[in-house]
Amino acid sequence: MDEKRKDEMELDWGELGGTLLSRMILILAVTLVCAFAAFFGTKWLIPLRYTSTASIYIMNRQNNNQLSASDLSSADMLTKDCQKLAVSRGVLEETIHRAKLSVSAEELKKQIAVSVQNDTRVLDLSVTDENPGRAKETVDVLTDVTREKIQEVMGVEEVNVIDYGQFPLAPSGPNILMNTVLAGVLGFFVSAAAVVIRFVMDDTIKTSDDIAGYLNTVAIGIIPNVGDEKNGRSLKNGAKKRR
Repeated sequence: MDEKRKDEMELDWGELGGTLLSRMILILAVTLVCAFAAFFGTKWLIPLRYTSTASIYIMNRQNNNQLSASDLSSADMLTKDCQKLAVSRGVLEETIHRAKLSVSAEELKKQIAVSVQNDTRVLDLSVTDENPGRAKETVDVLTDVTREKIQEVMGVEEVNVIDYGQFPLAPSGPNILMNTVLAGVLGFFVSAAAVVIRFVMDDTIKTSDDIAGYLNTVAIGIIPNVGDEKNGRSLKNGAKKRR
């Protein structure tokens, strides 16, 4: 009984490959439909987003004449703390007030990205918005508010603005090419998986080999359906006589 079940569970990889090849046109059609849907959906339904980035330099100098190693170490730690402070509720609400934005603090937070350049004390502040001018204005106000808040809360003596935000000339998103490729790949694998699942779940008997495998025996021969052949011949003869 166990051998019988094992035979039933065996997968004919050659037949599976043939099934996939026979359905390749359908698979490719689904792939193209998904890719085109993602392309036009991204291009026409998802609004363009623009990103403007400003940079500030943070340094807490303990000695007015010299820059010591402890100054560099403390500044490095302060930079990480400033990442959190830049998106604190006080900074966000003040930025909304000064820039006259009609969004909540949580909504503005989702538009902001704060990062530290590797091995530096430079803090990058980015704002993404559907309006390029508003993105620049917001990041400029955010930069000033963050600089003031760092000096007020942390007592940092030097927080200098390196660059205010630039006016974004090109959109930063959405990525039409990436969305199109991902949708096409997803459509290909989903359609191929559907073909494989249908093949594996199909337990109907189609050939004599299927019968032999199911009964765990050997097929000696095939008996043709003689009755159908006789009926077919008699019908042909009858048709000839009528003519």
